[in-house]
Amino acid sequence: ALVTNNDLKDTQAISVIQEAKNIGKQKEKEMIIKVLKEAGGSKKKAAEMLGIHRTTLYQKLKKYNIR
Repeated sequence: ALVTNNDLKDTQAISVIQEAKNIGKQKEKEMIIKVLKEAGGSKKKAAEMLGIHRTTLYQKLKKYNIR
């Protein structure tokens, strides 16, 4: 199959978007860990500080494998 210039641009755009998502996920994980420490390990307090529901925090803890 012939690879066109457009195919390469599409692939580069997808990898840039993926990279941005990965950076976003890493920043989110770091923020959750930081806030959890500031909250003294209290998930209820950490969720309040993050402005999210406690259930959402638990989902994110599971997603990022944070204990």
